[in-house]
Amino acid sequence: MNRTLKARFESVVNDYIYKFTKKHEIEFDYWIGGDVGEMAIFNEQYAFHFGTIKYDIDNNVDKRHLFNWYYLYNTAKKGYIFRWHKLNNGYKISYKNYVLGLRPKHIIDSERRESLERSKMNVERTKEILENLIKE
Repeated sequence: MNRTLKARFESVVNDYIYKFTKKHEIEFDYWIGGDVGEMAIFNEQYAFHFGTIKYDIDNNVDKRHLFNWYYLYNTAKKGYIFRWHKLNNGYKISYKNYVLGLRPKHIIDSERRESLERSKMNVERTKEILENLIKE
């Protein structure tokens, strides 16, 4: 086989793109910066990293997950796009973790529990200090 490694890579990437576009009924536009296998633009509005595309195809992810995940971080409001750092308290969950069930609410709830536990420990420590002061 005389094909270069780069040509074989691009051929495989193009196969993934073809399957992805058919599955999600979108059109591939271009690779950002011409870098095949990095960030791809679809329908002149959706940007996906190749890792997301590959994971979606390799794992036969339910079709509904992709755009639910995408819009969790890219929400139009009054003609502007507010990116993920303005939503969900700044949490961005990978597509894989989203598919596996993780949501920003889970992280926020976990942090609240940790904060409450730290507060409880601080209260207990303060109570102990006050009790010792009263005994003196």
